[in-house]
Amino acid sequence: MKIKYSAAEIAARIAAVDPSFRVPTDEQIPIIQAPLAPTVVIAGAGSGKTEVMSQRVLFLVANSLITPDQLLGLTFTRKSAGDYRDWE
Repeated sequence: MKIKYSAAEIAARIAAVDPSFRVPTDEQIPIIQAPLAPTVVIAGAGSGKTEVMSQRVLFLVANSLITPDQLLGLTFTRKSAGDYRDWE
């Protein structure tokens, strides 16, 4: 998988124009940049799972590893669904 932009580079560019953007932590970056394969993230409430999933999608599209029409995101809470809706 050829990476053009790291998760940290993408986050820094977005944060430069949107200070409210949440920059991923050192623990989240490996998940965002994980190889393109089925992945399960198990973590507690409020740990940033939804944010990681959103930033992973951004990472994959920015690096042309997927196209938006190849994406299906599933969530189990109304709050998470609202977070994804904000990306439209």
